[in-house]
Amino acid sequence: MALTSNVAEQFERQCASEQRRLLRLVVQEAIWQNAELRICFREPFEQLRLSNAATITKDGYFSAVDANSGIWRRDRDSNPG
Repeated sequence: MALTSNVAEQFERQCASEQRRLLRLVVQEAIWQNAELRICFREPFEQLRLSNAATITKDGYFSAVDANSGIWRRDRDSNPG
């Protein structure tokens, strides 16, 4: 967790070739569409993006609609009682 907290700063300090290498590892496809950059991540990074999207918003509502959070649920509760 400590490593991920400053990953953006570490990325900016890398040379361009190292930045490209990391992006090729994480990003499957990136395109410009309707003046927006659209990115598709490779697995498991796409699943992390989806789970991060299922967070409490500024309004206090849980936004799991777009997050596909069902992938993280088990079929059965571990404590059914």
